[in-house]
Amino acid sequence: MAKILVVEDEAVIAEALRAYLENEGHLVSWESKGLRAREILEKEDFDLIILDLMLPGLKGEELCRHIRKRSNVPILMLTAKADETSLLYGFRIGADDYMTKPFSPRELVVRAGALLRRSGGRASADTVYFGDGRFEVRLKSRKLLREDSEIHLTPIEFDLLEKLLSQPGRVFSREEIILSVLGSDFEGTDRTVDSHIRNLRSKIELDTRNPVHILTSRGRGFYFHG
Repeated sequence: MAKILVVEDEAVIAEALRAYLENEGHLVSWESKGLRAREILEKEDFDLIILDLMLPGLKGEELCRHIRKRSNVPILMLTAKADETSLLYGFRIGADDYMTKPFSPRELVVRAGALLRRSGGRASADTVYFGDGRFEVRLKSRKLLREDSEIHLTPIEFDLLEKLLSQPGRVFSREEIILSVLGSDFEGTDRTVDSHIRNLRSKIELDTRNPVHILTSRGRGFYFHG
């Protein structure tokens, strides 16, 4: 059972989502206003947030940014905008997945389940392990340890690792990585991402020519395998 917050101002949609998610055994809270949702999130932790962009008062984009400053909780964003620019913008401000209205509640439940599995149902956890427990990533203190010995990462390398770890198995394009890790004002080329990937691999892979954790999907981008 996961604890899920639905932030949606359309009552019909919110009630449908609540019914489907509760049928899967989840505990669901609903809030229609962005400001009220922010207040709730200051007091409570959730395993997943389903967030509509078009909210009265505090907009969904602003709430998403606020959440990302304090938590790595998975965010499934809902919007009526289906163009690629809006999709990439959603990922840049911190969304983990993105669905356009109208959508199938059944598909949303499947996607929500996938996000919960990837996060281990412990979105508020400070520590992530990989490599059969040999590697420990401390998110709040931004440290990477291998068998209790710290591995020095640059800020960009840590951000890159954290991004890949957020959704193991999902391929992140170079453009997505630039937007979320390097920032929208980055003026280099997308091959800069390859350099950071190469440097990160040199610190966590036993054989950089045959990596087992940070893998390449040819022509698409990079993904993490635990």
